[in-house]
Amino acid sequence: MADRGHSSTPNPALLSLNRLAHCDRRLGAMSISRLLIIFGLSLVVLGLLWPVISKIGLGRLPGDIVIERDNFRVYIPLATSLLVSVILSLILWLANR
Repeated sequence: MADRGHSSTPNPALLSLNRLAHCDRRLGAMSISRLLIIFGLSLVVLGLLWPVISKIGLGRLPGDIVIERDNFRVYIPLATSLLVSVILSLILWLANR
């Protein structure tokens, strides 16, 4: 009677999956820390450039929603978010080429 599931030779597919999972975890942790550093630095740069950005009108585009009432103000930058997303997508696409 054959012993199912237990063999003297390891399954090569399982070995490659184990290696891939180990490498993915190691690279995932490194890429998350790198991503957080890049995100933090980009926020600092954005904060430093905010006076210039507000002078060119970014943040007051048609399509940005502003709701003002007596005690509060809600600002939803739809058009600005869309424009920034398109610009960043183009930059990242060019960087990956």
